[in-house]
Amino acid sequence: MKAKYGLLLILMIAAVITVSALPCWAQGTSEEKKDEKKEDIWTEGRPPGPGRRGPRRGPRFELTDEEYERIFKSIKQSDPEKAKELEKMRKEDPNGFKSELREQGRDELSKIVMERIDKRRKEWRVDFLKWLDENFHRQAEELKRLQDPDLYLKKYEIIKQKYRRAFEEERRNPELGEILKEKLKVEGWRDRLLREIRRAEDPKKKKELINKLKEAVSRRFDLIVREKKIAYKWLRERLEDLKKRVEESQAEIDKLKDPKTKKKNIGNRVEDLLNPKGKR
Repeated sequence: MKAKYGLLLILMIAAVITVSALPCWAQGTSEEKKDEKKEDIWTEGRPPGPGRRGPRRGPRFELTDEEYERIFKSIKQSDPEKAKELEKMRKEDPNGFKSELREQGRDELSKIVMERIDKRRKEWRVDFLKWLDENFHRQAEELKRLQDPDLYLKKYEIIKQKYRRAFEEERRNPELGEILKEKLKVEGWRDRLLREIRRAEDPKKKKELINKLKEAVSRRFDLIVREKKIAYKWLRERLEDLKKRVEESQAEIDKLKDPKTKKKNIGNRVEDLLNPKGKR
């Protein structure tokens, strides 16, 4: 019975992951969008895979010793009496001191967080523009030529929205990044061919262009399949990881059910409450 329940739980979790990772955003031409309702393969969505991130987990925002000291100095200036209490706590309970700093120095902590975010945003932008110049030089040059700040910003946002995923995936998963870059190039080729086909008047020339369009669509199809293969591989690995975590969780629960384990944990917890760390 337990085995059946465990398997059912794993499958339910996998289904949730798959469904939650499926929302799509369209970038195809208007002609393709009509067909996308019939052919899901052409949907410009992001399949579940290494680029899909769930809720953030792990430790909270970590501060350096210099940043803790900066918060302490700000408290010292605004509330000297509180700073004296904190100084005493620093010696008796270092961990409690840091926690209290976070609580009492929220304004300064917020400034530190915003400064870090701004710094990372600027670093990301520099790296992104460098990558764009190396991989999509024409688009990078078009952006550089814009002198008007407002026009530059609008163009930059459009480019960032279009190329951001390929840039970020290449850093996380080079294989997927190469596929996404190739897809962008093929899509550009496809769109240029469509424009030429619309303008073409010579039937022979138009037929040649349509044959090239078929080649572009075929290449894009192959790239979509390759991208889905990577997503499938990621899902299988994720499923194996979830299965392992379910088994570990069940083993932990079975262990905690042991009366001896319960008695030991209660004794340790009472001891910790009576003798907090730093005050022993």
